Amino acid sequence: MLEERARTPARREAAAPPAPAAPPPLAVPSLGRPRKRGGTRWWLLAALAGFVAYAAYLFLWASDVYVSEVRFAVRQADQPRVQGAMPMMGTPMLATVTESNAVVQFLRSHDALQALEARLDLRRMFGDTSIDPLARLPANASPERLRRYLSSQLRPYFDHTNGIVAVEARAFSAEDALALAQATRALAEELVNRMSLAARRGLLDAVEAEVAEAETRLARARDALRRFRETNEVLDPRRTAEASDELRARLEAEITQERARLTQLRRFTADNAPAIVQLRQRIAALEGQLREIAQRTTGQNAEALAGALRGYETLETESMLALRSYEALLGSLERARSDASRQQLYLAEVVRPTLPRSAAYPRRLEHLGTAAALALLGALLGLLLARTVRDHMH
Repeated sequence: MLEERARTPARREAAAPPAPAAPPPLAVPSLGRPRKRGGTRWWLLAALAGFVAYAAYLFLWASDVYVSEVRFAVRQADQPRVQGAMPMMGTPMLATVTESNAVVQFLRSHDALQALEARLDLRRMFGDTSIDPLARLPANASPERLRRYLSSQLRPYFDHTNGIVAVEARAFSAEDALALAQATRALAEELVNRMSLAARRGLLDAVEAEVAEAETRLARARDALRRFRETNEVLDPRRTAEASDELRARLEAEITQERARLTQLRRFTADNAPAIVQLRQRIAALEGQLREIAQRTTGQNAEALAGALRGYETLETESMLALRSYEALLGSLERARSDASRQQLYLAEVVRPTLPRSAAYPRRLEHLGTAAALALLGALLGLLLARTVRDHMH
């Protein structure tokens, strides 16, 4: 019986179906430590390589840059001078803002570039093979490329707080920097002189034109008066008429006087006496002169004389008015010249260009520190990006 009980479970186990097999585990790509260490290493190596390359450029290839600076102010001749240690500083009234800005704009223009090219060998100065290739001007640079390049080497600006124009000239040798600063200063002074001349001419041209017109008017009036005298054969009809009136009055007075003498002589002397005869002849001659004068001042002769007198007075009045106008304009011209001399512009130098003793750029240690900070920041950003991608793939 015990044997049957032992056989029964065995049969039951033999009759039971087999259990299903367990599924194989899924294959998951490995993101273990070796790949993480490799990505970090590459980022650090890339940042270090960039830093080393930049450091090598700074200390082995980067050319030294020298800076020469010039400072000046544009002033007017009538502006007050300030005594003391600060003749130009802190007083914007000493500089004309418009002209100073015009100088700055000119130094940035293509005209200034052409003027500098005529004075300096800019392509040799900035395109020499001894200059590192990154800072060198290309040998076949176009004029526009040269102008853009020069704008980075020549930096003028206007300080509105003190009214001073400052120009920073950069070059790859101390001598070239000084030459560029001196040439720039000369160009600025020439421009200021041209603006000063234009300002003076603007004040004087209008007045001089009026003076010339008045002078022409006076010449025409005098010429008309001269032709009138030549045509009428008289210098001054008014004086001629006055002289005729004076002569007639004198003749009338003489005739009256001689007649009184004749009346007195006839009381004591016979009519045929030589004295009476002579006196009568004199009275007749005076009366003849008086009649002749009366004929010239009456009838057609009087009308002609009156017409000549009117024409002469008109011409004389025109001549006098032209002369007065000309004299007044001459006074205006003198005042305009005085005003123009007070409005004369000139360039007052504050800081003269000097030969730099040492290179101002590049500031290697400062740039190297900046490059190290940027390399470290790039490495950290790269590591953060790699971690973000890895977490996203998980």
